[in-house]
Amino acid sequence: MQHALEQRPLFWETLTWEEIGSLRRSGVDLCLLPVGATEQHGPTSASAWTPATPANFAKPFPSHRRTRAPALPYGCSLGHSRRWPGTLALQPQTLIDIVVEIFDWVHAAGFRRLLFVNGHVGNAAPLRCAVDIIAVAGTTPSSAFATSPK
Repeated sequence: MQHALEQRPLFWETLTWEEIGSLRRSGVDLCLLPVGATEQHGPTSASAWTPATPANFAKPFPSHRRTRAPALPYGCSLGHSRRWPGTLALQPQTLIDIVVEIFDWVHAAGFRRLLFVNGHVGNAAPLRCAVDIIAVAGTTPSSAFATSPK
């Protein structure tokens, strides 16, 4: 089974539970979580979700010794007006709760590190809070990281 894993990207949603266990036994302990936002971008652009960039950045090839969880397409886009339809936003506390819970499940699967690959500036503060909550819960502070766009 390990040889088969070496031949394809390690997208969590394409792996069986046995393959996920095999990854852990082979020393892979990092899971990437792309986080973006679905929001309106004016009258001539689609209501695109910004995780496309972090999801592409986070391609988990076997040589990288990491897997990638499915991208979270919703984020904290409260600055986008409801006047223009298209934005689907989460409250900051909701985003915090979601990513902390995802970390709990990833950690239970044996992965010790979760890297948030952030594609939306509005997610930065909630993700930072999630990192602190994870650290205070008894997981080593290096177990979760937050990144932000330039």
